[in-house]
Amino acid sequence: MSGTKELLFGTLSDLTEDQLKQFKSKLCDCELKPRIRRGEVEKADRLDLVDILISRHTTNKAVPVTIRILESMNCNDLATELNEIQGELGSARGEGASSGGAANPAAAEKHFVDVHRTALIERVTNTRAILDRLLEREVITQSGYEEVMAERTNQNRMRKIFSGPMHSGGKRAKDALCEILESQERFLMNELKQLRG
Repeated sequence: MSGTKELLFGTLSDLTEDQLKQFKSKLCDCELKPRIRRGEVEKADRLDLVDILISRHTTNKAVPVTIRILESMNCNDLATELNEIQGELGSARGEGASSGGAANPAAAEKHFVDVHRTALIERVTNTRAILDRLLEREVITQSGYEEVMAERTNQNRMRKIFSGPMHSGGKRAKDALCEILESQERFLMNELKQLRG
């Protein structure tokens, strides 16, 4: 799966079911050509929706179209995040192209947990066990552990993990999180790896 496809899938995975319905509706109402019919998206899952976006609006335009729709839904945090990640991927592609490399290998340099951030935030459920192991490996401090555990939902805990230890710990912290997720969220990780292939 291309970097753009993974990026869009991760973003759509962060939408609730109600938001996804709203997204589909706004996608059909979008004035851009070619128009997308309601029948095409009505029963589409997130991956199908990504395929429809890319096939109708091309790889280059699918992300800006998605950002525009998210902004019209007042999902401004998601729109901003998508825009920032797209910018990072774009600059990575530019560096790859200037050194003679292909676009996809440059995009593939982005760490697995960064590419799948939104899906991990949305779907990881075993946050307590993950935090225990991050603490054991000294990726997170005791006070950081308590701060994350104070969050009420798994989604907020994962957001806190990403904004705290994953942000400051760099590649070593992200590698550790990947290994922990392999043991604690095996089925989710397998699914996300298949998307990447």
